[in-house]
Amino acid sequence: MAVKVTYGNGKGLAEFPRLILAELGIAFEDVRWPDEDWDTEIAKLKPTLPFGQVPLYEEGGLTLVQSMAIARHLARKGNLYGSSLEKQALVDMYLDGLTDIRTKRDPLRYFDDVPDSIKDAQVTKFYATTLPQWAGYFENFLADGREYLAGEFTVADIYAYRIFSDALDGHAECFAATPKVLALVARVAARPNIAAYLAKRPVTAW
Repeated sequence: MAVKVTYGNGKGLAEFPRLILAELGIAFEDVRWPDEDWDTEIAKLKPTLPFGQVPLYEEGGLTLVQSMAIARHLARKGNLYGSSLEKQALVDMYLDGLTDIRTKRDPLRYFDDVPDSIKDAQVTKFYATTLPQWAGYFENFLADGREYLAGEFTVADIYAYRIFSDALDGHAECFAATPKVLALVARVAARPNIAAYLAKRPVTAW
């Protein structure tokens, strides 16, 4: 069954589903709009999108938007959601916590009437205090020596890689007190299918 992911030419909200597809060994058409074509392409596609937003996931007759809905669908399909109801509940908790980190980074990003100086202050605060604090929460989940957050490899570990690996590029100091989080990021990146995907992933500006 043909699978297609449509988004811009960057990681953004589409990268988490792409990583899951890679882990599962599912070939997919990776449609990436050049930055200069974003406005034109989204305008053409918007009337057909459930919420007028991308990423867009297509799988046979199934059409999904919202990156977390796509991720959860793929996780269930690929048995990456946890092997028991209890573990699935933990996975949901981890996913929601990691989404909190993402939304805290730049909550004013899409407010055009907010001065850049205020937006920049928010980002500075995020890397100085918020990210180290939240990385610490995830360090605690790994404190008992487990290799993966739920005690087995799940979609939550892929999301942890997605959220924390970006911050490592330029803000590695945020993880000075969280070696277990760093080890988790490295462990996920080294998984054969994900490592193969990362090796050929286009280098993009975002």
